[in-house]
Amino acid sequence: MSWEYKLEFSEVLCALFHAIEHKIEKPRDGWMLIHSDWDCGESSGETRCEHCNADMEWHNDLYHPDWGVIIVGYGCAEELSSRELRAMKKRNEKRRRFIHSPCWYKTPKGWRYKYRDNVAFIFEKGDWHTPVVNNVWGRNYSSAVRAKVAAFNQLNPEKTGVG
Repeated sequence: MSWEYKLEFSEVLCALFHAIEHKIEKPRDGWMLIHSDWDCGESSGETRCEHCNADMEWHNDLYHPDWGVIIVGYGCAEELSSRELRAMKKRNEKRRRFIHSPCWYKTPKGWRYKYRDNVAFIFEKGDWHTPVVNNVWGRNYSSAVRAKVAAFNQLNPEKTGVG
């Protein structure tokens, strides 16, 4: 029992940190992002946030060594995880703006995008959509949105933090 230990071996915790220590309450840090719907550009469908219980359609999977995996929305993921997620969220918002940008306009052969020095085309042939960014051809995709995501990734390569 707690009174059987010497005081120097004791630690006083507030109610919140006591609950975290006994895995009653989720830890506030130490979470790692392992999946985001924005990675594939498609929602996984409607579900509830396991942190705040709010309805959500787009979600993130976070992992914590003491808790395992939880599914949360972007606000809760940002609250629970590191700056890595904030950077990813910023990139995903930029990608969403790119995909739905008014700079895209329909042509007889697909979609054209021109902004500053960048030009992208999404050629449509049957059910296939092929991105061409600054005269570099990509692979075929089954939707224009996926082809636009590939074009975005080509125009905005991810920074690895190495170097």
